[in-house]
Amino acid sequence: MMNKSDEPVTGSSMIGRRIRVQKYTMGHPTHQEDYMVEEFRHCPGIFLSEAHRKANVFTPLCELYDPAPAAEKGYIPNFGEYYADWVQSWMDIPTPTHPEQSEEQQ
Repeated sequence: MMNKSDEPVTGSSMIGRRIRVQKYTMGHPTHQEDYMVEEFRHCPGIFLSEAHRKANVFTPLCELYDPAPAAEKGYIPNFGEYYADWVQSWMDIPTPTHPEQSEEQQ
């Protein structure tokens, strides 16, 4: 993930950004939900609902990565199977840069 200056976006700079996560039911995509990235115990991530927030059940961004479509599956003895390449499974929602854009989107 890159920002406007072509530098990698780190976890701390993700705080306050909005992301869209695909939801699945029985392995099939059903809908998408938007979340605000927050910091909880020094870790960027999201609360999936108010019940999760109340129970302190937090989903860190590192759990929102999936194997890439072309990822190679490997095996290491005494370790197990692994994938060589992972990609983010959320979509970044662009933030408006001008106040007029935010009013038009509402």
